[in-house]
Parts: sequence; C-alpha cells; structure tokens
Amino acid sequence: TIVVPQEEINIEISNSFSNAFKQGYKKVILVQNNCPEFSKAELEEANEALDYNELTIGPSDDDAYYLIGMTANYPVLFEGINFQEDEVLTSC
Repeated sequence: TIVVPQEEINIEISNSFSNAFKQGYKKVILVQNNCPEFSKAELEEANEALDYNELTIGPSDDDAYYLIGMTANYPVLFEGINFQEDEVLTSC
C-alpha cells in the first residue's frame, strides 16, 4: 500500500480545480476513483446543483465524500481538512 501524505492529496485536488478553471471551465466536478456505484444520474444531479450553488459535495456513508463540485476555485477549502480521512464532512 502506498500512503500519500495528506498535504499532497490536498494540493493535487486543489491544483486539479485550479487547472480546470484556468482552462475556462465554468463548473468542475471531481469524483473519487473508488466509487464503482457512481452513476450518470449522480453526475447530472451534481451539475444541476452547481446551477444554483457555488459548491456541492456528494457525501458518502462514512462521513467522507465521493464528489466535490465547484463553480469557482476556492483553494482555501483544501487547507486544514484531511481529504484522505472519513470525517471530511464533519470537518467542513
């Protein structure tokens, strides 16, 4: 098992959003890679949520997340929260 330090995960997530917005995207949705049940309907729901909100988080059963979507880059969101742990939602 390879364990990536929390800071690196947060930087990677933040950079992914930053790069997408720099390319001109108006909405960016990041989906965890360990979500085999993730459906097109959930992606459409997140996309629609971003029509009315700046941020959407798809909560998982363990207080973590499976999806983060934003309409603008908020790098401060990724400071001080361990996005590798289960209690992401209670930390926000």
